[in-house]
Amino acid sequence: MPRSLGPAVPLEEPGIRAVPGHAAAQGALKDLDTFSCSIGGIALTQLANAEILFGTVLATYGEQHSRLRRVLSRQPASGPASPR
Repeated sequence: MPRSLGPAVPLEEPGIRAVPGHAAAQGALKDLDTFSCSIGGIALTQLANAEILFGTVLATYGEQHSRLRRVLSRQPASGPASPR
């Protein structure tokens, strides 16, 4: 697939878009108007979008995505857990 075709190339079979290369993938991740998970998901099947990825950090954006990333990015404390 030639990169000269653009940052996202439609593949007729199986009806998806391919994003070749690191720079194009970074651009797609930042372009929420075109590549938002709310438009139809990020997985190859609707089953995966609905039952596997729904509500995960991979399939959210905006404030919900930021909130999940903050929780997942916290470093666990070393040593035994202390009661709160």
